[in-house]
Amino acid sequence: MALLEIMATMDIGVISYNMSVFSAMGNKEAKFASEYSFLQRAGVVNLGDMKVTNFFINSLVHLESTRKRLDAKVIGIQEFHQPTLELIKKNLNNSNFVYHPFSKKITNDAAVLTIWDARVLGEMVSAYDEDLGSTVGVEGVITDPSARPNDLGRPISIIKTTKGYTLINFHGINRPKYNATGGENGVDNSAILKALIVKHADLAGLADVDAHKIIVMCDSNDREHGINSEAPLTINGVGLHDGRVQADREATSCCYNWDSCGIPISGGKVTLGAVGAEAQYKYTGDYVLGATVKTPVKAEGSVLDIDGASVESDHKLVYAVLSVNSEYITEANAALAAEPNSQEGGKRQTKRQNQRQSRQSRQSRQSRQSRQSRRR
Repeated sequence: MALLEIMATMDIGVISYNMSVFSAMGNKEAKFASEYSFLQRAGVVNLGDMKVTNFFINSLVHLESTRKRLDAKVIGIQEFHQPTLELIKKNLNNSNFVYHPFSKKITNDAAVLTIWDARVLGEMVSAYDEDLGSTVGVEGVITDPSARPNDLGRPISIIKTTKGYTLINFHGINRPKYNATGGENGVDNSAILKALIVKHADLAGLADVDAHKIIVMCDSNDREHGINSEAPLTINGVGLHDGRVQADREATSCCYNWDSCGIPISGGKVTLGAVGAEAQYKYTGDYVLGATVKTPVKAEGSVLDIDGASVESDHKLVYAVLSVNSEYITEANAALAAEPNSQEGGKRQTKRQNQRQSRQSRQSRQSRQSRQSRRR
């Protein structure tokens, strides 16, 4: 049966979640002011061989409840702490999931973890793991990584599967919006990110992959929603986006920090109070990107304290439903799928098959009877 030049598609729920590496470490004395301020409100849970904060436990519960509700098949975690892998596996409790933790040592131990359902997307063929902050050869972006040490510790994983899917999970470099006096630096993180991701896509050997089977999860630090349906991330000539125009701030997700809550000058290592409420968040950047977005990216609200601040992660969990290419359809299956009622179409096909089998059975009996008659 000849193949039609059309592709079947399937809808896949995808989650992206920055889970706060210092929370996963149980480290309330985080060296960065934003994480320090966020975690001063948390408690520490001793799990025997490791410590985490109660906020991290809350984040795990949130992740699993959202996964179940969406029936999500792909999850990208940023700020993943390697010792928590078994805890995450236990919480998700799904034997069909494959887990790929970032395989290299990374600054601040803030890695990424990519999770997917192997029945749907296939087993892993290859994984490419690098630090975006150590990239060279991107003209006009980064020429000397040693000159920008704060860019280091920004992992990217690019995974290819046996069913032809490409999963990209990254934590973008973060050039500050404000300088020390509160003035804007005028940096467009999205332009930097697009150049970096395209560079690493090339290094990972994506030139021949089907871009309609690429799924991207990230905390991009694209605070002004510069990656969007009007100005997508383009790989192999196909735009990958979150299903929203730039002016649409529905997926604002970031985060418990002075500037991302609207205060341009840091107040130092103190809790933000009502200033840190999730309702105050100003930035986008936590994304799920694909070529065809069925349900645009949405930011999930967290469990909140009395000030309206998250007691889970300092970022919101985001999710989307992507429509991705799956496989070619044969002419017969395409004709059946095109019938007005696919269920009835299936019944009619079964009826035709039964009629065909019945005719073949009658012909076989008649043939046997004829041979027996000739022998007699």
